[in-house]
Amino acid sequence: MWSAIPLRLADAGFQFSRQQLFWLTATPVLLGSFLRIPYGLLVSTFGSRPSYAAVTLLLLLPWAYTGMALFALLCLFVNGWFYQRRNSPTRC
Repeated sequence: MWSAIPLRLADAGFQFSRQQLFWLTATPVLLGSFLRIPYGLLVSTFGSRPSYAAVTLLLLLPWAYTGMALFALLCLFVNGWFYQRRNSPTRC
């Protein structure tokens, strides 16, 4: 999958050089292979259940941050709509 996506980016309108497409393909593979080492050490030290729980909690951090950012954007739009509606000159 990671090697097929960069091939289709040119069709979607993105302009990348060959080197950039190489790094887009290689980065997930390299990160996955290099991060197996600390995860393997974590599992051998603490066991599989606690390490799986710790990694899952670490993955919740960006998810929660993204959710908070989307919630803040929604509040911004609602606040702008409410302010515009309240100060409208055609208000009865």
